[in-house]
Amino acid sequence: MKAADSKQELRVLLISVLMGLTLLFIWGHSMIPAVFSSMESSRFVDLINGLIYSAGGSFSVTDHMVRKTAHFLEYAILGAETALRDKWKSAVFAGSPAKYSGTLFFWIGVPVIDELIQYFTPGRACMIQDVFLDICGFAAGYGVLYIFTRFADNNMSCHK
Repeated sequence: MKAADSKQELRVLLISVLMGLTLLFIWGHSMIPAVFSSMESSRFVDLINGLIYSAGGSFSVTDHMVRKTAHFLEYAILGAETALRDKWKSAVFAGSPAKYSGTLFFWIGVPVIDELIQYFTPGRACMIQDVFLDICGFAAGYGVLYIFTRFADNNMSCHK
């Protein structure tokens, strides 16, 4: 095994661990009963509105806006991590469909499981629009990181 392959495999392992931690964060928050989840969201609403007010803003955010933004951002982070994993896996599994193993699960399966968890959590609801929001967040994170790494790769190859 070449040292470069070993380095790529280590990168894949580390980003996979990070993805697992992100999943624990996402699904862990879905298991929080509505009363406690609402209290957490309210703290963020107060913090954000305080910052907006301090900056001279004349608008405020709502609990709904904070919750939906959090959904989108959680999945954007997972999407970016998945794109990075796929990029590094492509060096290890060049020419093999194994380089994209799991991508579809993270893109669609994870949001569906997330909403199913909420269905069984006291005071929470399973909402199809959240599945679509999560899928969009994942696609945005994946797309941004994919474009960024392609641009960075092309830029680096131009300077060689």
